[in-house]
Amino acid sequence: MADWKVSVEEIEIFPHPNADKMEIARVGTHGLVVQKGQYITGDRVIFAPKRSIVPAYLRDCYENSETGQTYLKNGHTVKSIRLRGELSEGVVIPFNRVKYILNTAKIEDLPLEEDLSEKLGFEEFTVYVPPQYVGTWATTKATSYSRHDCENIRLYTNEFVEGETVFMTEKVHGSQVNILIHEDGTVELSSKGIIGKGFIIEESEDNVYWKALNKSGMIDFVKNTFPGKFVQLMGEVVPVQSGFSYGFSEPDILFFRLEVDREIVGIKTIRNDYAELFEKWVPILYEGPFDIDKLYEIANKDLVKGQLVKGMETVSGKKLHIREGGVVSPEVPRLSKKGRFPLFCKIISDAYAKKHETDDDMS
Repeated sequence: MADWKVSVEEIEIFPHPNADKMEIARVGTHGLVVQKGQYITGDRVIFAPKRSIVPAYLRDCYENSETGQTYLKNGHTVKSIRLRGELSEGVVIPFNRVKYILNTAKIEDLPLEEDLSEKLGFEEFTVYVPPQYVGTWATTKATSYSRHDCENIRLYTNEFVEGETVFMTEKVHGSQVNILIHEDGTVELSSKGIIGKGFIIEESEDNVYWKALNKSGMIDFVKNTFPGKFVQLMGEVVPVQSGFSYGFSEPDILFFRLEVDREIVGIKTIRNDYAELFEKWVPILYEGPFDIDKLYEIANKDLVKGQLVKGMETVSGKKLHIREGGVVSPEVPRLSKKGRFPLFCKIISDAYAKKHETDDDMS
């Protein structure tokens, strides 16, 4: 799981499933669609991920040379785009344009993964979050804790074994919360956007996240089920995103990850042993052998009267809006070989991707 930074990264190349003249590159944990043959695995590039504000002296690098039209959001910010159905989540900074600033003639002389944003004049775009979500911040008492993110499954297909049992749960379009319940019963709550900096949101009756957590009943469940243990629960608060109510009129949480004493508990165990929690779990779309084509089909489509149609959400049971996609994980939780993060991989549905840009969503 990557924090925002501008850095030198090694590229790893994968085939593009829908384009003969394009390839998919993994740059750190980000996906980048590139021209076929432009790079080979092992090449080094300076990479700026989505939400990077490009300094003025480099913005012409991201303009159409014929029309002058910019590829940057609002003329200055890197955005994620889809190219022939695959997500590209950043830009490469031409080394020749910055080598004098970095005081080196070869990119190989620069350390991998070191943050160069300050030297190059890049800043991270800050997403506006309404006050009812922000709350008052404090610092967590946890000395270590987990964070959650999902990576593009196209970049991690080789981390799965063909035919191994996997689960795919519905990817819910809400706002991610991270709940920490300490051995002494202290409850802390944070969001995806601030947990990485060690911040939590102090409890308040006006805060939407705390309203949802208290309504969920999971505080008492955790304390009664795992007394004296350090527990983390992660989930999506709904309804918070415009057009995605999932049938809820008041804030609630759909959970997707449980850790007990820093060990992930698998979905199968949650379903078999913790029925009260499983009732509030994100829906399971698929359980069975790993088959990438089948997983993409299920994330995108529903089978209705023998016909494949656009996939709709299953949380409400009423198909109220399109499905955002699915999240794939192995039956027995494990870390990825590349990046050493818990292996949760996302598939974003084509219908969702065509209508929604996720860069500015609350997280």
